[in-house]
Amino acid sequence: MASAIWSSIKSLITPPSTLQDVFRELPLFDQLSQRQMKEVERIVHQRTYRAGEVIFHSGDTGVALYVLLAGEVKIVLPGETSDEDLEVARLSAGELFGELALLDSSPRSATAVAATPTEAAAIARPDWIDLIHRQPGIGVAILLPLAQLLAVRLRAANRMTSEESKQPVLAEES
Repeated sequence: MASAIWSSIKSLITPPSTLQDVFRELPLFDQLSQRQMKEVERIVHQRTYRAGEVIFHSGDTGVALYVLLAGEVKIVLPGETSDEDLEVARLSAGELFGELALLDSSPRSATAVAATPTEAAAIARPDWIDLIHRQPGIGVAILLPLAQLLAVRLRAANRMTSEESKQPVLAEES
């Protein structure tokens, strides 16, 4: 009984996770020193979205990477009508999306929609480019895990495409 009461009290006095705590759980940022992480935090913009609010549309210019702090986001490929939209992923706190925007400003390949009330941390491409020019070590520490993440996602997409078409895929599977 006493430990249950203590757990309740402890949960009330334990501070919520900091932005740095959330970022540290992501492979993109887990190799950064404390000082480097503070530099990244300076370019983070926190955003809130209502359930059903579009974060970005397919075809929009990619301008930022997002880290989900709370809530859920649906990643949707648009169909000819909204009834034909295809949900390809549902993301929750601690996951990231829109990472290609850090590499180029190409149009978004999917739409991101807040499935529930959502809080996200955004890193805009111009701020990211400025940071890596000033602090190249941060760029190196983040770009390798980013490339690895993109490779994993490309392989998964290739497998899905291959299974649907039953034809060989173009990207290497190893």
